[in-house]
Amino acid sequence: MRIELDISGQRLEFLRHEAIHIGVPISFEEDRPAAFGVPNSSRKKISNDSFVGDTSKGGSCNVEEIYFIPHCHGTHTESIGHLVNNAITISELSFQLQFLKTCVISIPVVEARKSKEHYTSNSSGNDLWLTAEAIQKSWENLDHLFPPEALVIRSLPNPANKPLSQNSNAAYFTEEAMRWLINRDIEHLVVDIPSIDRMEDGGKLINHRAFWNLLPDQKTINKDSWRTKTLTEFAYIPDRAKDGCYIMNINPIDWHLDAVPSSPILFPVEREER
Repeated sequence: MRIELDISGQRLEFLRHEAIHIGVPISFEEDRPAAFGVPNSSRKKISNDSFVGDTSKGGSCNVEEIYFIPHCHGTHTESIGHLVNNAITISELSFQLQFLKTCVISIPVVEARKSKEHYTSNSSGNDLWLTAEAIQKSWENLDHLFPPEALVIRSLPNPANKPLSQNSNAAYFTEEAMRWLINRDIEHLVVDIPSIDRMEDGGKLINHRAFWNLLPDQKTINKDSWRTKTLTEFAYIPDRAKDGCYIMNINPIDWHLDAVPSSPILFPVEREER
């Protein structure tokens, strides 16, 4: 099926069957991601004195109870409510997370000791950084069809088992890289790392706070806070999603939480007519 969109006067076309899924599903199988050292996601069949929720044990149907943490067990989308006392949920923002003009870029990680950029909270020379310098270089190589609302950043290298191997020393953004993104008016950021901040950063969340324009330790939004921005972490961008321009649907679950599982999908833009 060919889909044609007119977004702010710009006509874009894409084919639905060319969709590329970039979400890491929350899995309950043996091999499953679990960032920040939390217990694995899990599930169990429900049963009590009057009900057996397991067909293998004579029950009429299967009913399961599940345990998982959106931030740790798969791709998830966050609102500013992640950092403040205000109850701002992803559900409130979900209407704006469809048919986004999006760019995909690939960024090689570098050791902190080899970069002149900065991260001021608990950083080490062995840390792996995503830098403004690398983002700018990749950005300049794009064929820009439009100014993007959303940016998807793939870190390199990009092994297929990346979601399972980021329990410690995962890459994160420098403060200069976050400033670069802010200066480009990126409203929706999607990354393939567990967090845009260092996993052990002393609770500062420097980059998160910069992304939503919050001061250190600010717990209430104000008129200067960027409350409509969203951050999607722990995605996986397969190599077949080449650097370039796409339409993206983020597809968050409609739960009233500040962070929910999501299933982003990219549609390669086939043609543009002005």
